[in-house]
Amino acid sequence: PRLGEVLVAAYIQGVQSEKVAAVVKHYALNNQETHRATVDVEVDERTRREVYYPPFEAAVRAGVASFMCSYNLVDGEHACGSEALSSELRDGLGFADGWMMSDWWAVHSSDAARGGVDQNMPGNDGWFDLYRLGGASGESDSRPHGLVGQMAERVVRGALAADAYDAMPCHVGCDCGPLMMDGVSTSAEHRALARRAAASSVVLLKNEGVLPL
Repeated sequence: PRLGEVLVAAYIQGVQSEKVAAVVKHYALNNQETHRATVDVEVDERTRREVYYPPFEAAVRAGVASFMCSYNLVDGEHACGSEALSSELRDGLGFADGWMMSDWWAVHSSDAARGGVDQNMPGNDGWFDLYRLGGASGESDSRPHGLVGQMAERVVRGALAADAYDAMPCHVGCDCGPLMMDGVSTSAEHRALARRAAASSVVLLKNEGVLPL
């Protein structure tokens, strides 16, 4: 928890200093890849606060733009769409200016919108189609102050807080392909830094008859 608490703040500050909205994941209690979409996690309040939540709290303090909810269930509910987890994030951890996006295909019904998910990724399953969101909210339209309006507002607030609209090199779904595919994100300096970091991280252990097992 402590390492995550320290690293996440520095990472968010670095990313958002470049006017890119950072996303912290996976919220919450995401422990394993095996049966990740069906495992039901039950963790008491003290353990959540002391073990699981410190990095998320640090992310909120650092001003992160977005959270990503996880595949697993928590107390019998899918994390993406759990009103209890959403309330804990917004009211308990203080995440006010930002939005919740799902992990890819982690939304299981349109009701997830009412449960706090603002962006369904990648969005091709139809759960957040406008006519379905109208049914989830009990509304027949997309009034600005209704469910859809609130979802959109949180996305915009998060992006604005990260100044993400001030430096847009491309438009997603239109012309970002070349920028992502042709970009070279390494250099001799980067490789040298990676080598120094790896060398500095090595821990030498003395074998006193323990190995081989």
